Amino acid sequence: MPRVSELRTNFTAGELSKLVNARTDFGRYYNGSEIVENFLPLPQGPLFRRKGFRFIAETKDSTKKSCLIEFEFSDSQSYAIEVGDGYMRFFKDQARLLENTTTITGATQANPVVITDTAHPYSNGDVIIIQDVVGMTELNGKEFTVANKATNTYELQGIDGTGYTAYSSGGTSSRIHEIASPYLESEIFDVQYVQDSDVVYLVHPNHPVQKLIRVASNSFTIADADLLKGPFVTENVVSTDLVALTAGSWAQGDSGTLTASGGHTPFTSNHIGGLWKVRSGTDIAFLKITAFTSSTIVTVEFQEAIPASLQTGTHFTWSEGEFSDARSHPAAIALHEQRLILSGALFNPRKVFFSQSNADYENFEAGTEDDDAFNVKIASQKGDIKWLFSDEVLFIGTTNGIFRATSSSNGSVLTPSDIDIKRHISFGCSNIPPRLVGSSVLYPQKSNKKIRAINYNINSDKYAAQDLTVDAEHITESGLVQLSYQQDPLSNLWSIRSDGELALLSSEQDQEVLAWYRLKTQGYFESIAVINSSDDTDEIYAVVKRTIGGTTKRYIEVQDPNFLVSNLYRTYVDSFLTYNGTQTITLTLDSSDGIYVLLDESGNVLLDEDGNVLVSEEFATNVEAASSLFTTADVGKEIHDLDGNGRALITAYVDGQNVTLDILEPFDSESLTNWAFAVKTITGLDHLEGSTVSICSDGATIPDQVVSNGAITLSLAGAIVHVGLSYTSTVKSMPLEAQSLSQVIGSTQGKLNRIDTASIRFENTNGGKVVSGENTIVIPARSTNNNMNETPSLFDGDKEIRTGGTWGTISQLSVVQDGPQPMTIKSITYKITVNDK
Repeated sequence: MPRVSELRTNFTAGELSKLVNARTDFGRYYNGSEIVENFLPLPQGPLFRRKGFRFIAETKDSTKKSCLIEFEFSDSQSYAIEVGDGYMRFFKDQARLLENTTTITGATQANPVVITDTAHPYSNGDVIIIQDVVGMTELNGKEFTVANKATNTYELQGIDGTGYTAYSSGGTSSRIHEIASPYLESEIFDVQYVQDSDVVYLVHPNHPVQKLIRVASNSFTIADADLLKGPFVTENVVSTDLVALTAGSWAQGDSGTLTASGGHTPFTSNHIGGLWKVRSGTDIAFLKITAFTSSTIVTVEFQEAIPASLQTGTHFTWSEGEFSDARSHPAAIALHEQRLILSGALFNPRKVFFSQSNADYENFEAGTEDDDAFNVKIASQKGDIKWLFSDEVLFIGTTNGIFRATSSSNGSVLTPSDIDIKRHISFGCSNIPPRLVGSSVLYPQKSNKKIRAINYNINSDKYAAQDLTVDAEHITESGLVQLSYQQDPLSNLWSIRSDGELALLSSEQDQEVLAWYRLKTQGYFESIAVINSSDDTDEIYAVVKRTIGGTTKRYIEVQDPNFLVSNLYRTYVDSFLTYNGTQTITLTLDSSDGIYVLLDESGNVLLDEDGNVLVSEEFATNVEAASSLFTTADVGKEIHDLDGNGRALITAYVDGQNVTLDILEPFDSESLTNWAFAVKTITGLDHLEGSTVSICSDGATIPDQVVSNGAITLSLAGAIVHVGLSYTSTVKSMPLEAQSLSQVIGSTQGKLNRIDTASIRFENTNGGKVVSGENTIVIPARSTNNNMNETPSLFDGDKEIRTGGTWGTISQLSVVQDGPQPMTIKSITYKITVNDK
């Protein structure tokens, strides 16, 4: 029976379909895996365990869905926008966007709590955040609704403070920035948008085009975009179906009356807000309907001064506006060559409308000059327009294929007299807008079960659409809901699946990396947005639906996609919060009491015969901070030296710079520059009330606990503690094929074989498991060299695992990490025995 070692040096083919798990002739087979869950690929080849998603806030209404959209004004001014049922909220720098703060001077232990806040700006129903209160700390970091407001006070609606700690001092409040929007819960995932500087235009077929404006760093407004002079449907010239215009005056902004004659009834109440154009000879008037009287009479507002020839009250030909509640509104939008482009309205689903050029985005006055607005209908007998996408050319996505719009003269811009639209791709699309990934435009096919990449094919002189899911069709089989693209530090297309998993397509074209991976959590991902952070990496925001204490909750959570694995960044739990007690103010211990460990002449720590550190007889009892730092609330906390092993319990408060200590473990120096407050009780976990949470404290895994009253209690105080919901990361190999034996015995597929051992090369890893058949082998997180009160060091190197493998025709191995710890897998060497008889 031959024995052989098989080395897998990279995992850049991702998760492959079971339909190819016998295709050992398939080049990507040997870099692929049957399962890659909650790992991210590195372009160099390894798998890196994904970081957890940090809790930011509950959505405004957890009983309804919310959708995230992206707004990037500048590298340092990027926002994720929560679009819910009739509202928008904003997130920046991994926190809610708040309006200006006010100062709190009092809070009552009453039912309800009454806040004193002199000359506050709030109204009843406003939602605020309270922070930095001393004493009644139960208020800090939580949302409250303002009620019974007076000039200098207001109540916290429904909050019984009779059991709270007494208010001492301080505190601020800030209103959560929220604006009303026209979109209903059922519509939010169909909203499409484009951005130009600090303005975002949004479209949905049930609503007028919206204009979202960033007014200041913490202030946004939204209103109907004021489209000027069009677009309009074909002019009505039936002599008996004319309209008459009357008014008291004829200046821009004035009102008049538009009356239909000849027995026709063109108006409905749904025309309010829509445009109308009347003409007499060459004179034209542009009107907006502002009120409905009857099917023959409406009130209009003049969009500009009315020409004299139209002030006679005689009858005129007319054109109805393309967009109104009576006809529907655009569903697709793009900015291309300094024009705003709209399409997808229900009454003209294959017509595309171009604004005037030179960024005159809201002017749709049609003409024949190169800069004028114009419209064109694509030559397709079926297939409504679902999206528009600006690249080197304008792509027009329909359910029947993808069209390319460009000028007929090479290199020229689109004009009313020069536009060429041809269908290049026969694979239609859904209404999920595409994303540009590298040089390729990626879009979901109309079933939302495939992702295709649009690229130019020089041989056919046409664009083609490659199926990127052909060897991993199961990844998108449940259907996709939303796409977002991450550029840094990895090139990843993030997609929400309809079953609540995240499907991630990693694409590094120059490294020939194209691979699918899956992310799961305790709950369901419902929306995703990727925005640039202040350090120029991308942050992944998500709406996550979770069941907490038997109740449905929807949370806004964010992931830092970095590869740092220090204690501060060891965030391998979801919906997590972090207690970080690190401080920057230097402490000086009282050296007169002898606080040092004893050293030999070479500077080595002296140990007694039992291996304990030898210390001077007395212990320090006082510590002084370089500036005011301490409060009475610090009594009971510990001080930990992060550069050494010193620990002390604060037993009494003296003043802002001095406290009394009991030394728990001697310090190496009287001066502490890198230290932290360590605590046993972690509070503020109300969003996980009743949930079992995983805990990483100072780099070590702590036994799971159940959150009670928003808190957990540790057996040992921690300086940096991450608390959240566990998730499992798994990579499972394809059925192993002994390539080196293929010329001797042929393929090992179908032959009895077993995995005897596996040598796994790890980096920055702590613990884990290996699963082979029914055998589970635990990888120890600690070695005998680790002291129990020290953080176990991360492992770099090879771990040889005896799998206890059993005989079978299909041999596979899984590597699993289900603790709150990191894991990076660089390679796996399998030692296989094959029965070739």
